[in-house]
Amino acid sequence: MTARIHTLCASTARYLPPVVTALLVIACAGANIEMFFRSTEDVRAEAEAIPAALQGDSCVVFVSEQLSKPLFLVFQPELARHECTNFAHHRVVLASHPYVREEQQQDVESYFQALNFAPVKRIRLGGGQVLVLDQNR
Repeated sequence: MTARIHTLCASTARYLPPVVTALLVIACAGANIEMFFRSTEDVRAEAEAIPAALQGDSCVVFVSEQLSKPLFLVFQPELARHECTNFAHHRVVLASHPYVREEQQQDVESYFQALNFAPVKRIRLGGGQVLVLDQNR
C-alpha cells in the first residue's frame, strides 16, 4: 500500500508544476479578459480626424514623448508639415493617442491654458482624443 501511494505521489508531482502554472496563467488572463475582447484603440481613425481640425495657421502637437508623432504619421504622413514648432498660432490641435496617461494630458492642457488657449472642441475617438484649442486674443 505504501509503495502504491509513493508511486501515485511521484507521478502526480511530475504534473503538478505545469498544472499550477496553467491555473495561474488562466487566473491572470481572466482578470484582463475584457481587455482582449474589447479593444478600443483605433489610432488610424483618430489620425484621420486631425486634418479636419486644422484650419488657417493652426498646428498640431503630438502629446507624449517619442511614441506619439511616429504613431500618427504612419496613418497621416502629411501631419508632419503641420507640427507646431512654435506656439504663435491662433489654433493648436493636441493629438493624444490611446496610451497617453491622464496626468500627461492634464499637464499639456494646463500648459496651453497658461498660454491663453481655450478648449473649443474635444473629440474622443479610437481610445485617444483630439483637443482643439483657440487662442483668446
